[in-house]
Amino acid sequence: FREVETDSKRGGIYDRNGSPLAISLEADSFAVDPLLAREDKDLHNKLKEISSILNIEEEKLVESVNKQSRFVWIKRQLEDEEAEKIREIRLRGALFFEESKRVYPKGQFLANVLGFVGQDNKGLEGIEYYYNNVLKGDPGKILVEEDSSGRSINSSIYQIVPPQEGLDIYLTIDETIQYATEKRLLEAVEELDAEKAVAMVYDLQNGEFLAMASYPTYDPN
Repeated sequence: FREVETDSKRGGIYDRNGSPLAISLEADSFAVDPLLAREDKDLHNKLKEISSILNIEEEKLVESVNKQSRFVWIKRQLEDEEAEKIREIRLRGALFFEESKRVYPKGQFLANVLGFVGQDNKGLEGIEYYYNNVLKGDPGKILVEEDSSGRSINSSIYQIVPPQEGLDIYLTIDETIQYATEKRLLEAVEELDAEKAVAMVYDLQNGEFLAMASYPTYDPN
């Protein structure tokens, strides 16, 4: 069997009171079974439509459906509208798998602390990177049967091992104090015409950080 990994749902990141700072939403990922796709009588026109919807070169789609395989990813983490349109085309051999897409609902808020994930849903900066092993969960698997030469067996059946969700993380950050800190920091930057600035608020009794702000910042989305 050849293993193809599918993403697990990444755990959420919340402030101390449970306000969501980073969450994972369900998104469809689109793959094809090239053997079945080539049996579609209207394949050429359907690939042309898919090319337009997903903004993928038609030549690349043709190359994908001509592969001697039973499973090829076309695009992962589709937008809802994209997934709906692709389903309506009814391409023979089309496969859809539910994966997770990382979203930062408050945009630039606490961005330099939260960090972000890459296309493979792995943490690359900040909390997302440092606690990646806690947040990521265990990926699922699609098992495709092949012969001894690595060619997919036409009559094979896919075996799917579902993913295990990651764990949530609650920070000591207080959303209200963080908003106030970021607002005051931006005012200070404008007043002093500063290029960079940092502000932190912590509880003297136990050392917990209630706010951590820095400038410049970015939107991790």
